[in-house]
Amino acid sequence: MRARARFIVIAAALMSATAIAIPPVAAQFDFSRKTEQAAVELKPGYSVEAKVGMRKGTRVDYIWNVSGGSVFFDKHGEREEGERSYATGRGSTGASGVLEAAFDGSHGWMWRNTSRESVRITVRTTGEFNFLLTSPATNR
Repeated sequence: MRARARFIVIAAALMSATAIAIPPVAAQFDFSRKTEQAAVELKPGYSVEAKVGMRKGTRVDYIWNVSGGSVFFDKHGEREEGERSYATGRGSTGASGVLEAAFDGSHGWMWRNTSRESVRITVRTTGEFNFLLTSPATNR
């Protein structure tokens, strides 16, 4: 891991904790082009979020895959003024595309395991962002 002002947290699905605070998008963070990947195991009924810190108008290529089942997902952005949903889906086993930030803030995905067995979600992002962060898995 590079020793820059970015954060990578891989959370185990066995943890049950509240969501973590997303660091603010700030000018001092490293917004250089990079590729990062995270993976998490989710028990049935558990959910997790993955976010990238982005500036308005920047684009991130992404791909995420589910092994062992399917998930509900919500692709969205967050900032102090509120949240904006970009897309949702049920019974999904993955997606890829380009995420364009509608505003400065954190943008990404929430996944909930809707399968009867544990699943593994892997997400890879490439673009100009300052962190890839996953929250601890929760069962709510």
